[in-house]
Amino acid sequence: MIAPDTNVLVRLLVVDDAAQTARASSLFEQSDILILKTVLLEAEWVLRSRYVLERDHIATFFRNLAETEGVGMEHEDACRAAVAAYARGMGFADALHAASAAAMNISFHTFDAAAVRYAVVIEQAETNFSAYVLDLPGCVATGETAEDANKAIREAIEFHLEGMRQDETPIPLPSSRVDYVEVVA
Repeated sequence: MIAPDTNVLVRLLVVDDAAQTARASSLFEQSDILILKTVLLEAEWVLRSRYVLERDHIATFFRNLAETEGVGMEHEDACRAAVAAYARGMGFADALHAASAAAMNISFHTFDAAAVRYAVVIEQAETNFSAYVLDLPGCVATGETAEDANKAIREAIEFHLEGMRQDETPIPLPSSRVDYVEVVA
């Protein structure tokens, strides 16, 4: 079994050096591969910052690697969870940190407000607006306006997560995604 460096993974995707790409492909064809978390982390950064690849392209590459016969990932469940969270919009480093902590049944704490983005539904009721978080059952709030409900749900999420930390309950990574579908009514 071998553990390739970041540049080997990058060559497989960007194919910017024919000789190195051929050598990288040969390694993957002839050996069992273990992709280390640190290599995956660095590869995302290189592909995003140096090659300016889109998130979907990088996430698809990582998912395809994980599905390739003879290829494994260090702490594979955490890596797969991180790739899924990344595909839904979370930063890859934060997703990997949070997924690794969750795999060890410990809470991940950060001051990075953009680290985790939960999908929130805001609905208009008869006299107010209600909001809830798809990935945090029981986390709800209301407000007189949609903006009030949005502000209230932000506070509710912070309160909910703090309670989970105090109870030493693992905080779930976001897994829901919200989109709109246009239909003729």
